[in-house]
Amino acid sequence: GSDNTLLGEGGLQLLGSDGAPIQLPDGYTQIDIKGDGSIKALVNGRWADVAQIGVFQPSNPALVHKSGSGLLSAPQSQMQPVTPDSGGARVVQGSIESSTVQPMKEIANMTELSRAYDRLQSLLSEDSNLEEKMIDSLSRQS
Repeated sequence: GSDNTLLGEGGLQLLGSDGAPIQLPDGYTQIDIKGDGSIKALVNGRWADVAQIGVFQPSNPALVHKSGSGLLSAPQSQMQPVTPDSGGARVVQGSIESSTVQPMKEIANMTELSRAYDRLQSLLSEDSNLEEKMIDSLSRQS
């Protein structure tokens, strides 16, 4: 932002591990965000530690709800920090999270599953017809 506040996608402030907005130092020319969320800024040719992006998880997943623009929210009092050694969280600079569902792939999978189901039903129907013919043929011979 104009006051050196670090902003994420959509202009929302990124919060540090202390819950406060992250402020970049005056005169920075580049920032680097590591997988653990630590942020460094290049100021006058030297890298300086700035902050740690806060990564949190709810103590009760049932409290998470949609809050608009593809964001999720939970009561702040129920959030617990995720540390690098607790696993399961990684910060990726320059990326935007997207859905893990690939719609075209899932449509293709559903189509193939439907075709397999139709083939199975056809085989069962043919098998049933063969059994009826065999029973009918055997009963006529008696």
